[in-house]
Amino acid sequence: MNDVIDNIINIIKKKDIKIITIAESNHRSYTSHTFQFELAKKLYDQKLIDTFGSERLGVIDADIINWYLRNSKEIPKNIIKKLPFGGMGYSRIIDYLHTKDKDSFKIVGLEEDDYCHKALSQLSSNFDMVSPSFLDQIRRGVVIKKLKPITENDKRWYESLVSFRLDMREEFWLKQIQSVLEVRKTLFINGFHLGKNDPIGRWLKKNYKGK
Repeated sequence: MNDVIDNIINIIKKKDIKIITIAESNHRSYTSHTFQFELAKKLYDQKLIDTFGSERLGVIDADIINWYLRNSKEIPKNIIKKLPFGGMGYSRIIDYLHTKDKDSFKIVGLEEDDYCHKALSQLSSNFDMVSPSFLDQIRRGVVIKKLKPITENDKRWYESLVSFRLDMREEFWLKQIQSVLEVRKTLFINGFHLGKNDPIGRWLKKNYKGK
């Protein structure tokens, strides 16, 4: 495994590649998830990649994870258990990054989020990623179509929840990737289907040719 990862790293350096995609990890394979983790770790350690996303890592999931990493260095286990998806095999990557300088990386949510009351109702009392009003609405279980977002981040969360309800998954993925790459210059994605006829794959190949 180490030799394979070293060869991949050499290719990335030689070609100055900025976007790394991995086909979906085998859900039940320890080796598959370990490969993903070891590659991500080496990409970060060698300063080749500083932005990390995953299939099933939602916008809300990632905001919660990043908030806890910035404010308490550790994510409460009861929160992680209740996040509906949280990314495939990303717990090891999160555990690794939480010891690093918080300004040296970002975990990004690129997917829709399920409406997870169990996780959202147990957020820290000083959680400030969204407005107190919007968070209170969610904690009270206000149905999605009646939620009233106030801030821009409220609107991001609302859009994610609505998209999940309407099953707009691939369109949402692509929109989030586009918005992330407007700000971040590198991206490591695990789990996306990037066949030549897939809209996400076609867009990446066209706009980041050779990268």
